[in-house]
Amino acid sequence: MSDGAAQKKGTPLWVKIGFGLSLALNLMIVGLVAGFILRGGPPSGGPVGASYAAPYVKALSREDRRKIFRAVRRDGAERPVSSRRERRARYDEMVVAIRAEPFVPGGVQAILETQRTEGLTVQSRMQAAWLEHLHQMTSADRQAYADRLEETLARNGRGKPRKE
Repeated sequence: MSDGAAQKKGTPLWVKIGFGLSLALNLMIVGLVAGFILRGGPPSGGPVGASYAAPYVKALSREDRRKIFRAVRRDGAERPVSSRRERRARYDEMVVAIRAEPFVPGGVQAILETQRTEGLTVQSRMQAAWLEHLHQMTSADRQAYADRLEETLARNGRGKPRKE
């Protein structure tokens, strides 16, 4: 049997690449949401973005968002949230890994796993800080927040009323 005729065992390369691309897209979305949350909303009143957390964040006052973001950063004392520079370095590592010859899916997978873990860490911290913030609100403040959330949802995040 010639080398070319030998069958490879394991997952086909196209499946690995498809999985990697799918995971990369999901991580990109998590990264965008985390960036949105950590920066306190869209720049200069831009669109909210397609995220489950966006309406909750948008309905908060600027001061409340800042309190929550500070709490998230403080909560990370034992394992701080990656800086922009560190996140950018990981994307640069990914570019190098994608260009590598021969291509090593395991290297790409390791970077994706690191990004996924960091994204989930930020998301968990945000949820805990947001929930604690709600818990600390007075009943009147929670009612006002619920009203703002309702308004945000009615505008569909675009400043325009949602069509029913």
